[in-house]
Amino acid sequence: MLEPSPIHSAIIELKNVKRYFTSGKETVRAIDNVDFTVNCGEFITVTGPSGSGKSTLLNLIGLLDSPTGGEIRIQGDDIQKLTQREKSAIRMREIGFIFQFFNLQKNLTALENVMIPFWFNEHTRKESEERASELLQKVGLQHRVDHLPSELSGGQQQRVAIARALVNSPSVILADEPTGNLDSQTTKEIITLFEDLNRSGETIILVTHEKNLTECAGRSIELVDGRIVSDQRRE
Repeated sequence: MLEPSPIHSAIIELKNVKRYFTSGKETVRAIDNVDFTVNCGEFITVTGPSGSGKSTLLNLIGLLDSPTGGEIRIQGDDIQKLTQREKSAIRMREIGFIFQFFNLQKNLTALENVMIPFWFNEHTRKESEERASELLQKVGLQHRVDHLPSELSGGQQQRVAIARALVNSPSVILADEPTGNLDSQTTKEIITLFEDLNRSGETIILVTHEKNLTECAGRSIELVDGRIVSDQRRE
């Protein structure tokens, strides 16, 4: 995990960032001149109507996409000056992704699914298993380590995905509609887990169309037509 300097506490900075797409003869301004800073330890929700640019913003922050214009920095480093290999390394090392559809490997156990990021690094099998077991216990699934995804509920599968996102001790966790496929009770449980993780020091950006979920975060941002129309902090 990158350690923020005493002077530079921001993990991610977007300055005048744009992401435009061409559709026929029209230009779609998915992200339009956005300034956005993420500080260590923040829990941020990003809301907005369908097509407002929420997922595009998350893809830019997660280095899954490149801006049409503007500047993106991680811990002060200009990402636009990095090679694709260097960006991939940052994604693997610094960013934990959580998606709506879990993206678990069906033929692997919960433990093995959490171990997947380790397969791209130089870790022994024992080290990988110990870290995966520790994280599954952290998300309350220590009794499900040997179960396949088909043997787990939707909420349990999302907990496995959260544990997997934490494996490399990322600087920031990016969650794209993580409760979109869950019932209301399971949603509450997953949000409570995010709150617990944030209290333990994790930095979280959660994209959701459910405005009621903004109450769990210390900061809520609303997007409309690719622009930030509201950025509110709460105690």
